[in-house]
Amino acid sequence: MALIGLIFGSIIALLLAVVVTREILTVLSSDESWWVSVSDNQLIWHSPVEKQMSSFSIDLIEIQSVQRHKTRFRNSKRNPKIEHFINLGSGKKIKIDGQKSGINPSKVFDELEKRGLRFDKTDEWKGSGVKFATSS
Repeated sequence: MALIGLIFGSIIALLLAVVVTREILTVLSSDESWWVSVSDNQLIWHSPVEKQMSSFSIDLIEIQSVQRHKTRFRNSKRNPKIEHFINLGSGKKIKIDGQKSGINPSKVFDELEKRGLRFDKTDEWKGSGVKFATSS
């Protein structure tokens, strides 16, 4: 029985390694790089790998606010979960994946804040019966 579990676990690990290796090779094979441009009236986020993250361009006047939400887990060895969003005036949210965006979204959001956009930073703690959030 333990042998079957070991074989099954090995197959899953091998499949995950293949998927991750393919993603790495896709990024490395691209001759472009990620870049972000923030001007007085526009945000442009370019991704060389459209399968991972689509490039986009937004007029700053369309952006209501940007948001970083960090969830920390008490009494846990888990890393905090960090989510980034661009909130548009139309009510639509654009989620920016910090792992696949190529550029740290918080640094881009800091630059947008310097240009007058609201940057909401929320921290939430979960675990051991404790769940509360702070906002700045």
